[in-house]
Amino acid sequence: MGQAAYGMREWENATNHFGQISKEFPNNKAVAVPYKNAVFRLIEQKHGKFDFKKMFLESKKDKAELDAADFMGPIEIAKIDGKGRGIIASKDIKSGTLLAVSKAFSSGYDQDYDGFLITINLIRRDGGTAAQMLQVIQAMKNLQNNPKLAKEVYDLYAGEDDTVTNEEIPFGVIDAARIQRISAFNRFASDDLAPGVNFAKFAGIKDNSHLFILPSYFNHSCLANAHRTFYGDVMVIHSTVDIKKGEEICLSYVSPLLEYSVRKQKFSSWKFTCNCELCAIDSKDKFSVKRDQMIAEFGEYARANKSSPNLVIAKGEPILKKVYFYN
Repeated sequence: MGQAAYGMREWENATNHFGQISKEFPNNKAVAVPYKNAVFRLIEQKHGKFDFKKMFLESKKDKAELDAADFMGPIEIAKIDGKGRGIIASKDIKSGTLLAVSKAFSSGYDQDYDGFLITINLIRRDGGTAAQMLQVIQAMKNLQNNPKLAKEVYDLYAGEDDTVTNEEIPFGVIDAARIQRISAFNRFASDDLAPGVNFAKFAGIKDNSHLFILPSYFNHSCLANAHRTFYGDVMVIHSTVDIKKGEEICLSYVSPLLEYSVRKQKFSSWKFTCNCELCAIDSKDKFSVKRDQMIAEFGEYARANKSSPNLVIAKGEPILKKVYFYN
């Protein structure tokens, strides 16, 4: 019963079951490790006390799947004007505060697909990967194994298509189409590479895809007030500035360093428009495209000549002056 509760991420139940065995059979060595792990998970869940150094080291393993509890800090899910649901501060928050820790509900990895796959995402109208396909399949398997989690998964945003309804799905039913839509709009890839990098261009680097529950409620802002860090299949979110009670807390879905046209295109695939201060300025800046083009060309030159820093500096100085001129 303790192992079952642990597998279902019911840390308090697991701790009680293991504790009862440890009390009645103090010489039972087999229960010592799972009991200790259950206690650690319960502390993580209730108090947000995590061993981030250990998590970082474990995350360096291939397809790292960490053993960690979910934690929800001083935040809450709320309705946001013009955005639907989002995350707000439940009290005044200092910069650097741990806001959330979330274990992926389902994950997919390219290396688990033995072959080459090209898919088309008809929901977001862009290309897909094997990792994304496998993540959807894993989500359905996880719901089949633990139907109690269905409500929190089906409550996630699934688009505004007329075919999507908010009717409650009967217990035990796997709505494959809805899970696919939920995954398309909510999944994350780890930040091992800068946002916007094409994995296919780098030999030996594989794509990954994760569906998280709580982090999916964070809306986007290019000038976000929170930052996410990945430790394998665990996402950790900290505040980056002081935040007042009731203020919305946002993450950046893409790098704010991407040119405005690219950011705008990505937002369009997610069916929203970013109205942050950076996008408002960029949208009115007639030289924005010109600057972005110069920076992109210099970036290509710098990568091609990374073994010759003097050449890169000589090329970069005049470009920097031109970029400054177009401001």
